[in-house]
Formats: sequence, C-alpha cells, structure tokens
Amino acid sequence: MLALTRSLKEAGNDVFVLSINTPKHHYDINSIPTDIKALAQWDIVNVNTEIRPLDAFFNLFTNKSYNIERFQSKDFEKKLTALLQKESFDVIQMESLYVTPYINCIRKHSKAKIVYRAHNLEYKIWERMTEGLPNGLKKSYIRLLTRRLKHYECNIVNSFDAIVAITKEDKQLFKEIGCTIPIHVTPIGVDVEVFNLPVHRNKYPVLFHLGSMNWMPNMEAVDWFLSNVWKDLHNKFLALKFYIGGRGMPERLLKSTMQGIYVFDEVADAKTWINSKDIMICPLKSGGGMRVKIIEAMALGKTVISTSIGAEGIQYTHMKDILIANTPEEFIEMVSLLINNRELCDNIGINAKALIQQHYNNKVIGSELNSFYQTLIR
Repeated sequence: MLALTRSLKEAGNDVFVLSINTPKHHYDINSIPTDIKALAQWDIVNVNTEIRPLDAFFNLFTNKSYNIERFQSKDFEKKLTALLQKESFDVIQMESLYVTPYINCIRKHSKAKIVYRAHNLEYKIWERMTEGLPNGLKKSYIRLLTRRLKHYECNIVNSFDAIVAITKEDKQLFKEIGCTIPIHVTPIGVDVEVFNLPVHRNKYPVLFHLGSMNWMPNMEAVDWFLSNVWKDLHNKFLALKFYIGGRGMPERLLKSTMQGIYVFDEVADAKTWINSKDIMICPLKSGGGMRVKIIEAMALGKTVISTSIGAEGIQYTHMKDILIANTPEEFIEMVSLLINNRELCDNIGINAKALIQQHYNNKVIGSELNSFYQTLIR
C-alpha cells in the first residue's frame, strides 16, 4: 500500500490516506517518517477489531460475516463523512475487503469513482486454511465464517466502479464469481533502485523465512516446514542454518531448541536481514494474492523455494528464476540441489533479480494504474 501511494504521488496525484488503526497493528501517526509523510495527507481512526467472544456468539444467530463486522465503526464512518464533505476526490481506492462496508457512505457523500483494490479473494484463504484443520468444533466454526465471508464477497463484487486485482489468477476468479465491472491487474512491486544492493553470498548457504507471524497462513507454513521438512533436512546437512523472522512471533518458537533454528521477533531492517542470507523458504499452504517478501527477496538476488500457492501471481519459470516445491520430499530435493550446486543457486538469484526489475518496478506499475484511473474517470 505504501509503495502504491508513492507511485501514485510520483505520477502527479494528490493522495489522501485514511486508515483504520487496529490494536493488532497499532501505530502512532506522529511517528510517520518525514519522507513518507510528504507522500500524502494522513489520518487514522482507532477501531477495536479484536475478537470478542460475546459478539462472536451473538453473531452466530445472524447471517452476517463476523470477519467483516469487526471492522465496522461509527467513529470511522463519521471521520470518512467529514473528509468527503470537505474534499473532492476523483478516485477512492478501497484497500482490502474489510473497508468495503463503507461503500454506501462514500456513494452518499461523493461522486468519486470507487475502486476496490483486492489484495486477494479472502474467502479463498479461509477455504484453504479450513482444509488443513482437523475435524472438530473449531473446523465447523471456521467453515461457517468462511461460508458467510464468501457470500459477502460474492455479493459485493459488482458494487464498485472497478476492481484492481493483484494477480491474473485473482482476476479470473473474480470473473468466475460473477464480476462484470472493469478489472485492472496491478501486481505487487518494489522500488528497484532501493533494492539494487550488492548481493551478499555466504560461504555455506543459509535458509530463511520472513513474514508477519500474526497472519495465519504464515504461521501455518512455518509450522508445516518445521514439522515435516526440517528434521530430515538438518540431518542431511548438519551445518545448515534456518533463520525465521517476523512480527508477532509466538513464544513457543522464540524458545525453540530445535538444532539449526534461529528465531527473531522483530527485524529492524528487512532489506539488510534478507541480504545477509541466501535461500528463502516459502512453504505457504493457504493464502492468496502475492507475497511481498518473495518479491523483495528476488529483487535482492536471493534464490526462493516456494510452494505453488506461495508463488501465485509471479511470472516465474521453475528452475530459472525460482524453485517450486509442494511436498517435504520436493523441499529437501530443491535445498539439496542448491547446496550441491552453488553456481545454480547464484544463477537463479541473478535471474530472479532481472525478473523483478523487468516486470515488478513500482514506477511502471504506478504509471499503468494511473493511466487506468484516467480512463475510468473519463
């Protein structure tokens, strides 16, 4: 979202960002760095989106999506209304499904084109997560949440003036659920100049995973890799190290005594942290859209081993600019291949960097989105 804000600003637009400030990702607006503050006008509204057992219980007796209800706030609607009455906008870009309950408010107070930037199809993430759960009360409850979320998402899809999808796969899925409005694909990109650092290579390859661990698919992925892959992999390569980093790291991982595992709760500088290692592991089993950290790792010339789901949305070629593995055996095979053939490992990283520079440059992506918005306005 920040990268796209920067791209739209550089394309000559005046940008205003209004955000829901949640307890999970709470941020002091006064802490915004000066260079970022210059990109837009910023405002936030504190909204308690935490799961409350009593609300969740009473929600069972409705047909509403509790996932969505948690983000509905009278304070946010009041702030949004005041902003729309004060300012005139050409386009209002709604980031993610969770702010879409405010469509009616926008229609009432603004003539702007409303664009839904879909980070993924949310119900698809929940369907994939549900598949991996053991049978029981929890699975039944999450199935109910997923059905309601799907119903909401499918029914709201034509309520906008356009959709900006992150991947071609998501664009096709939107069409399959009945979308008839214009859809533009704007992939996740990077500022290639910022990521154009000298590539660091260790004498012996170092594995890593970086991602927010309070996002369930990331937690699920790391747990799966540690349970199904790491022991056999480490027994085969005793000198191999695996670094795991990300916000919201659970205490059980921080206190892990597994050999060869190094766990970090907060990574101060993601670029430096990624660049000091060699091979990114992305064993994602659920999720949608694109993985920002894969794009960033590839931009830094790192070799990535990912599941097919993790690599969705990237125009990759297996064995050329990324490696795909979906089973424990395939992950062990791919890591072994890279350790035993360092030249191949380095070349895949070089090809990955070239792929990102060619197809995922934020300046190009932002310019193309700006052109789409100009057409939409006309």
